[in-house]
Amino acid sequence: MKPGSRIAVIGAGLAGLSCAQALQTAGNEVVVFEKSRGAAGRMSTKRGDSDSGEAWQCDTGAQYFTARSPAFQAEVQHWQAAGVAAEWAPQLQVFGEPPRATAVPIHSPDRRYVGTPRMTAPARHLAETLNVRTQTTLQALRREGSVWRLRSAEHDWLGEHFDAVVLAVPAFAGADATFGPLVTLLTNYMQGSLGTLLALVAGAIAWLDAMRQPGRTRLLLIDGPAVLGPAEIEALDARN
Repeated sequence: MKPGSRIAVIGAGLAGLSCAQALQTAGNEVVVFEKSRGAAGRMSTKRGDSDSGEAWQCDTGAQYFTARSPAFQAEVQHWQAAGVAAEWAPQLQVFGEPPRATAVPIHSPDRRYVGTPRMTAPARHLAETLNVRTQTTLQALRREGSVWRLRSAEHDWLGEHFDAVVLAVPAFAGADATFGPLVTLLTNYMQGSLGTLLALVAGAIAWLDAMRQPGRTRLLLIDGPAVLGPAEIEALDARN
């Protein structure tokens, strides 16, 4: 594809934004379409106020990310310099199988990072130099001669055309899918009551995160199937 092409990127997660940035740097005109209110994709953050008026936030998507390749490590260093990412060093625990789901510490050489002041920050940073159109849910593509036309739920067929289209969305986003029941609990906790903990639990609870990360308030997020067994509840109670 020659420079100067008009390209649509569907999805404003890190993959879509990184792709759009590279295409734009190569001299193309790029438009990023995102169905949500803002860029970030799976690096999402929930914010609100408690009954006492205290502001809180919780990362409901990815809890952290690692940087293994030299190229991505260099990008993360740029994010740190811009104040949109910081290193995070949690205590990791893996719970054994029921009936005695005891916690076993694990150690990993990987450095873990989070967005600051919230997980959406790196994506918002990338989006600053891009043409991102939010709240645009694309439903269909149509080839017309040598160009592509797009249809959205909000605007029907768009009046513009593109030389190429990049899909940067999860595979299941474009197909019917059935998921099992899942319960997510967000709860605030007293200062110092849980420490820095990220527990990956086998069986009933997928993970829980005390969220003491850079820039975060004291918020606990537990994510797992809709039914918790006695062994898992006992294990959590003993640990906390």
